[in-house]
Amino acid sequence: MKLLTELIRLLPPEKISQVELISSDIDRETRLGQLYFGIKDGLYSSEEEASQKIYGKPSSNSAFKKLKQRLRDRLLNTLFFVDVNHSKYADYSTAVMNCYQQYAQVKILLAKSARGTAIWLAENLLEYTRKYELNDISFLLSIDLQNHYGWLSSNRPRFNFYSDLHKELKEIIIAESEANELINRVHLDRIKILNGKLGDKEWEELQIKLSETEKKLKKVKSTRFILYLFLSKVTLSELKKDYGTVVHLCSHALQLLKEKTINVMPISFVFFRRKRNALFNLGEISEAISMESEVESYTRKGSHNWFGTRYDTALLLLHNKDFEAAHQLQLETFSNKTQQYVSKGIIESWKVLNAYLAFLKTIGKIQGAEENFRLNKFLNEVPNFQKDKQGNNVAILLVQLLFLLARNDYPKYIDRLDALNQYRQRYLKEPNTFRANCIMRMMTKVGKYSFHPMRVSGYVQKDYWKLKNTPPEMSNNSADVEIIRYEDMWEIVMELLEENYQKNH
Repeated sequence: MKLLTELIRLLPPEKISQVELISSDIDRETRLGQLYFGIKDGLYSSEEEASQKIYGKPSSNSAFKKLKQRLRDRLLNTLFFVDVNHSKYADYSTAVMNCYQQYAQVKILLAKSARGTAIWLAENLLEYTRKYELNDISFLLSIDLQNHYGWLSSNRPRFNFYSDLHKELKEIIIAESEANELINRVHLDRIKILNGKLGDKEWEELQIKLSETEKKLKKVKSTRFILYLFLSKVTLSELKKDYGTVVHLCSHALQLLKEKTINVMPISFVFFRRKRNALFNLGEISEAISMESEVESYTRKGSHNWFGTRYDTALLLLHNKDFEAAHQLQLETFSNKTQQYVSKGIIESWKVLNAYLAFLKTIGKIQGAEENFRLNKFLNEVPNFQKDKQGNNVAILLVQLLFLLARNDYPKYIDRLDALNQYRQRYLKEPNTFRANCIMRMMTKVGKYSFHPMRVSGYVQKDYWKLKNTPPEMSNNSADVEIIRYEDMWEIVMELLEENYQKNH
């Protein structure tokens, strides 16, 4: 009753009624509702558009600024109530979120002098932050508890307990901080390392830092330390294209995580995915495909990682020329109606992949009715990737050309050649876009040499040789996103040119 009394003193009815939240009964007809649902449903491409639709005025008007602030405040208030009906410790991700929420509550209670409730909550929370190895929160809680049992309530045994815990956590926090600094340095120097432009002194400093941090693995085996340390090592090995070492490192990290008493699914997932990519880069595509069910078991159905894993599998199947299996996986994936916190990026990735599946169906590589692919509708569905001047944008440009060849629409193909040449010369000059540059140069020669299969084949031999001698990569370091392996794509292009030549002559 003492704790309830303290909380009620802090939260009288008049204060509760003042709290503004976003709830299920928000009115779409109000301006607040128009802004909220307009953003949620992707109706506004900019603040300017939102302001014009709601107020008929520029976004600089004071009414729109106040509306934005009001919505932001409500959303921040509501953030504290996300998933309150779910078990607070149902899984790692939920536990992490709830622990941070409760730590904020501890600090608010201490600031409001509700010390009895704050200390009760802190000691209960510490049990879970220790279990889930949230050492940063545990460390901060140990400070608050030392203060309470030290100079505030003079309880020496409890003070000594939290003092010892504080020292233990301090060592872990230092190790985690060093490993975190290491992964950030590796990431910041990634492009320099990839292009061989990192100076000898910088490289030596990075190696010393890596060695010093790695030594701490003997004493510190916290989840975050494993994540940061092994990600640093994996990334460096990827940059050196040492994919055998990547597989070994990921397996080692996964074994250490498996020994935990808790299932840290999101962190394990990171290493499963990097291991899978490495197997692909080693040419062991069948083994990478066989990992599908294991990787998927570390995701929640309908989540971002679940859709991402299935996208990777579809990509692997297409590179394995198992087009039918990729199509079936796509149908199964999108028969699932649950989409929890799925980013626009992964949805757009799937839409690009679906365009290739539609193309394969159109040319008879996948069984079923011919796909009525609408190019303009597709382009409207992938606005973000069209802005990306490498990666997925290359895939988008290529699939448009493939459809034009499949439809024997040579005039439109020719109309695009100048723009494609300019694009290639401007955006595909880096080493990590080499294969994309090759295939784009080959596709422009298709039109340049009048779609004649024999002439085209002769003039692309040098480019084709370069392509075949530079294997594709599935990693963070390559800007190419090959939905269909470029060599396989080129075989299809030559088949289409031959078929069209026979029809036209």
